[in-house]
Amino acid sequence: MAPADSPEQSLERWIFLSVLFFSWTVYVWEAYLSYRQRRVFRTTTHVPSELGKIVDPETFEKSRLYQLDKSNFSFWSGLYSETEGTLILLFGGIPFLWNLSEHFTQQAGFGPEYEITQSLMFLLLATLFSAVTGLPWRSEEH
Repeated sequence: MAPADSPEQSLERWIFLSVLFFSWTVYVWEAYLSYRQRRVFRTTTHVPSELGKIVDPETFEKSRLYQLDKSNFSFWSGLYSETEGTLILLFGGIPFLWNLSEHFTQQAGFGPEYEITQSLMFLLLATLFSAVTGLPWRSEEH
């Protein structure tokens, strides 16, 4: 029989799940709004009368197709980002990175009292991870 969670563990678990739920709720809401905008991009194939004197049909079509591609890319990029963040939280990526930064600072001769040095190492490792995992998305973005 598994031991019951302490009140602190239950509260921490509730907060953790609430943060995940809120994060995904925001993502789903933004994805829904983007979906509605994509639908407008797909269905509006002629220059609106309000823009008829400002934009020629060829420029409007190029802009419409570009916005449609950009919106589709943004959806997949956002889904990847949200999934990656969720997996990092679920599998303890932040504590793992903190322990790794502690290991590296100790290897460099700094003791546990050098928390700022460890924090800087943590920031460096997190930035490197983000740069590497986000590289395919940034190359397609431009």
